[in-house]
Amino acid sequence: MRKRTFKDYSSKEIYIYKVTLILAGILLNLAGKWISGFFGLPLFIDTVGTVFASAECGLFAGLFVALMTNVAGNYFDGVSLYFAIVNMVVALCSARFFYKNYLKRKFGLISFISVISIISGTLSAFIEWSIIGVPENELVAGFTALILDKADLPYMLSYIIGDVAVSFIDKTLTVVIALLLVWLIPGGIREGIWNREINYSEVAKEQFYNGEYNNMNRRKIRIRLLSIIALEATFLSAVISYVSISLYNENAIRDRIEQVSGVTRLIAGAFDGDMMSVFLQEGFSSQKYLELEGLLVATCVNSPGVDRAYVYQIKENGYYIIFDSDPGFKVGGSIGEYHPHIEGFLPYVPQLVAGEKINPVEINDDSGWYITGLQPVYNSAGECVAYVGADMSMKDILSYRHDFTIRVLLVAVSFLFLSISLGVWLAAKYHTILDRQYDMLREAKEEADSANRAKTRFLANMSHEIRTPINTIMGMDEMILRQDTEGVSRDYVENIQGYAASIKKASEILLGLINDILDLSKIESGKMNLLEQNYDTAEALRSIVSMIRVKSNEKGLDFKVEIDKDIPKMLYGDVGKLKQVVLNLLTNAIKYTNEGGFTLKLAMLRSDGDRCDLYFGVKDTGIGIKSGDIEKIFAPFERVDEVKNEAIQGTGLGLNISRQFVKLMGGELKCESEYGEGSTFFFTISQKVINNDPIGEFVEKHDEKHVGKYIPKFVAPDAKIMVVDDNEMNLQVVLGLLKRSKINIVTAMSGRECLDKLDDSYNLILLDHMMPGMDGIETLQEIHQITVEIPVIALTANAAHDGRDYYRSKGFIDYLAKPVDGDLLEETIRKYLPDKLIHEVDPNEVEREKPHLSESLKKLVGIEGINLDDGINFCGSTDSLEKFLDTFYGTIDDKSKEIEDAFTSEDYSFYTIKVHALKSTARIIGAKELSELALSLEEAGKSGNIELIKEKTNALLLLYRSYKVKLHDYFAKRHQNEGEKETITEDMLKDAYGALKELVPAMDYDAVEMVLNELDKYDLPSEEKEKINKLQDLLKKADWDEMENLLK
Repeated sequence: MRKRTFKDYSSKEIYIYKVTLILAGILLNLAGKWISGFFGLPLFIDTVGTVFASAECGLFAGLFVALMTNVAGNYFDGVSLYFAIVNMVVALCSARFFYKNYLKRKFGLISFISVISIISGTLSAFIEWSIIGVPENELVAGFTALILDKADLPYMLSYIIGDVAVSFIDKTLTVVIALLLVWLIPGGIREGIWNREINYSEVAKEQFYNGEYNNMNRRKIRIRLLSIIALEATFLSAVISYVSISLYNENAIRDRIEQVSGVTRLIAGAFDGDMMSVFLQEGFSSQKYLELEGLLVATCVNSPGVDRAYVYQIKENGYYIIFDSDPGFKVGGSIGEYHPHIEGFLPYVPQLVAGEKINPVEINDDSGWYITGLQPVYNSAGECVAYVGADMSMKDILSYRHDFTIRVLLVAVSFLFLSISLGVWLAAKYHTILDRQYDMLREAKEEADSANRAKTRFLANMSHEIRTPINTIMGMDEMILRQDTEGVSRDYVENIQGYAASIKKASEILLGLINDILDLSKIESGKMNLLEQNYDTAEALRSIVSMIRVKSNEKGLDFKVEIDKDIPKMLYGDVGKLKQVVLNLLTNAIKYTNEGGFTLKLAMLRSDGDRCDLYFGVKDTGIGIKSGDIEKIFAPFERVDEVKNEAIQGTGLGLNISRQFVKLMGGELKCESEYGEGSTFFFTISQKVINNDPIGEFVEKHDEKHVGKYIPKFVAPDAKIMVVDDNEMNLQVVLGLLKRSKINIVTAMSGRECLDKLDDSYNLILLDHMMPGMDGIETLQEIHQITVEIPVIALTANAAHDGRDYYRSKGFIDYLAKPVDGDLLEETIRKYLPDKLIHEVDPNEVEREKPHLSESLKKLVGIEGINLDDGINFCGSTDSLEKFLDTFYGTIDDKSKEIEDAFTSEDYSFYTIKVHALKSTARIIGAKELSELALSLEEAGKSGNIELIKEKTNALLLLYRSYKVKLHDYFAKRHQNEGEKETITEDMLKDAYGALKELVPAMDYDAVEMVLNELDKYDLPSEEKEKINKLQDLLKKADWDEMENLLK
């Protein structure tokens, strides 16, 4: 199980843990004090909690624990003040040592213990010496005596050394206990507490770059800082007040104890113990008695606070009054009068009966609050014959303490206001600096944004300049591919067409590379996404190998290809980025290898049927890379050995982009190299498996299939099936693909129409999943209410590797993905139709024929955005494709209006259904770009990505409606003259300007040029034509800012 780090804890959790640890520190200190006192230990372990809290929570927590321990333990009595000072010193040292990680250094622990021992031991010696003059601790006294005896050092120095030695022992024990407790606390909590002690300027900097830092945040920081200062000032004022009042109480009580002790000693000194028998016999008539009585009264009168003086004989059963300064005693009492002991003196009776001295006793009962001092009186034989006593009232101390408290609080409040005022001033100074930092960051950010815009502008212009000649090359290459080959030898044609195909593939890849260079800014900002799709593994590898084979032959290098034959045939992933990465690695191998060769290796490391882990590696015998330069080559715009490799062209972007792409695909691009011997670049990624059949032995050249007459796999003239889909073109696709199978097909465009046509004559139903109103699953449930005998197959455009299990769980017998593959459609229908209805077809009996395009379809060859080969494959025949194109053209206005209305009214559920239908329709006629754009918006609708819908819907509508123009010459009315231009509608002009307003800020040269060229095909109002001409001139100059101004 993974240990939690500080990032796993919320701020609230950390705060709770911090408070808990501080309270635990206070309890540990109090427990240490109690253990030392209870067991009479000569060592003090009452700083364990201070070390613990300082280590876990920092200096402020340690000081708080130190002070609160003394407050809770009432430490403010004489020498015990030493513990308060030592505790705070220990807190300071502990926080510093733990914060700087000194304990992890060599001798760090010994240094820590030595520092706090020397400081605390020296302080203890000075405080005890200044108060009582001798060591209070027996162990310290023993060490001091030993040093005096052995080393003959001065008394004070011996005292300090003895105290430091004892302090080293108890601090060692303290630190060991504290570290054991620290070890028990999860490290993530301590890291969380320490890592949240962040400098506010760093917080501001982070918020600024995240776009979160503003005046409100600055006010929050200022309020937080002032709150902390006010809290600390209040806490310190409260502690100072408490300490002052406690010290006052202790001093007041000590003064009264000394005063009452002096009174009793004075009276005892004047009392003759041998006269006790005379006083008892003669009583009040004795002259000596009267003299002593007068002394008692005079002493009370002359001693402020002494209420009463007396002489008692104390026995076990009670006390007997001999003298009493109270006038009522002489009037109503008698010498030797008996009284039982009061409750407060019962613990001291054994000592008093034995004639021992006792310290003054504080009494607080119903008779009042006072201090009683007792002094024994001895006769000439040394026997204790009586005790002289005096009572001093403590009533006035309450009023004195009240007055003193008021004075202390006034001083504390003054200190508090002074501290807060100082804090406000410091906060103002601090935020002045912070505001300056903010302004500097803002200026730096503006400069960086300006530089980034300049870079983007440069890349946009550069891409156009590079694309122009490449487009020319591709156009000329397409003309080669379309040349009439009649009368030319087959070998020559195959060679020329093979070369042309390689040129075409290379040009497409080069265009992809240019687009990826433009996406560098997206990589840097983390906005680059994967464009995943199904791809043929072998075909993707062939396109790579065919390019690299030519280059390797030109340089005379040996190019080996090692492909694992068990790799699945069809995979799902971003094949474009994968090909770019492998091509970049192979291209680099050619660049930096002069002799020998290089090897492309692809192996399957693991496969579970649904996903497989693939290893890609490129090993060369080139110049190699120094170990210190390996990470450098992955940095953008970095090249190594520039002087040595100056003849080798390159931007230094390739490996950086490749590493980012591999990381995006879940892998990591690595390098192993030996300088002068060669390098190996490799990575491992996981891909989804679409077709788990192995690719077998890899063959570089692939003979294209000759397209001939369609040969059905079976015929079933007696079979009857129903196809249900809300999209008419999808229905026509299925009809076209199954035309030669002679199956009797009934169509329905909704779930309700399906139920109305349903009867027992159907052998199979193909049912679309996503339909408005009653969808496929709801329709299936209704079908099962009527009959369960008819098998139902789901039609879906959202197939996944677990789709079959999902649809079977809903009651379908199987599923087919759209756009429907003809071979798979036939295989599936054959699987579920009864065998008695299936009739086999002999391929040898079918007359082969060459594909033939109608005159109208021939005019569509080369139309941008339509691939006729894909359309024929999906539709089953040229006739079906022509019908589908006619239907597609005729519904563009209505269907695009439905999408636009759903988008405008924010009905994203209906919007998703409509773009889902457009996705399939566009794919059927070979409009791949439109289909993929609709797919991305369908997925956005399902996932609730409204931002993407808002971003791309206008582009979708513009592209969709552009087909109205592209197909107009072939399906619109022919009565217009060839040179006559159609008048543009307001909606089309509005859509064009809307697209330009989006495309111009993005500096998409090609897209802007396409829109302007399309507008040029229409008859425009004179003011609009002038505006379009000006935009075309500005585009040639790449003056994007002026174009934006013109479009406002």
